[in-house]
Amino acid sequence: MSFPNVIYGRYGDEKVAQSTAIGSLPYGQLMILPDGRKARHALAPSGTAIVAGSFYQCPADVADTAREKALALAATVAVGATSVVVTMGGTALTADQYVGGYLITASSAGTGVGRLYKILTNNSAAASSTATFGLEPSDPIETALSGGTTTIGIRQNQYRNLIVTSADTAQTGPNAGVAPVAASAGFSFWVMRSGPVAAHVDAGTAVTAGNPVTASSATAGALGLAVGTAVYKARDIVGHVMTVPAADQFAIVNLELE
Repeated sequence: MSFPNVIYGRYGDEKVAQSTAIGSLPYGQLMILPDGRKARHALAPSGTAIVAGSFYQCPADVADTAREKALALAATVAVGATSVVVTMGGTALTADQYVGGYLITASSAGTGVGRLYKILTNNSAAASSTATFGLEPSDPIETALSGGTTTIGIRQNQYRNLIVTSADTAQTGPNAGVAPVAASAGFSFWVMRSGPVAAHVDAGTAVTAGNPVTASSATAGALGLAVGTAVYKARDIVGHVMTVPAADQFAIVNLELE
């Protein structure tokens, strides 16, 4: 089972931003440039523009879904099924909100637990009503799910609706990467994951070439020194400085997210 899952771009392709999905590609699609830099196809949130050189994180969990609440199955689901009906929690669902996301059998008891499936579609649903999640045809239910026992969690695609890292120590989602270009609200763009990027470095502790950096807690969307202080977010090191910036300016940073 071998299928193409990487595209190879030209220099400058990472700076494309447009109102529709780039090349009709799924969000999260990996692109590799000739020098080995890696980027993922991403979507800006509908109400916020993307800023070039800023550091972004994946969206936070939606209340009453994967982390905060285990959703109850509305009925038993048979082996080979490509749709799952669950009873939503206290948050309404919009149509296709979870396209390209994930459904997990989350409970510690019941049948078919500990599996993750790829979501193809979902309908709109009011809070506390039933909702149907369609799965990718190649990823049907592998073991029957018992209604009333097995519970479900859902998570939207991690590259849809990226948000800028906040100026505090909170961490509400995994690191996504640095935007190589400005993009309007609701536009598709590429977010850089590895290799040299132009990144905003905060005005805090001075950095020198070779220093490790992480998301800053002092300046939204910036990077800051990752060692010797508790000021910065409790995140993994995301890269190392290649050029020394003046305070609150931009540097070349070698990203090392994947």
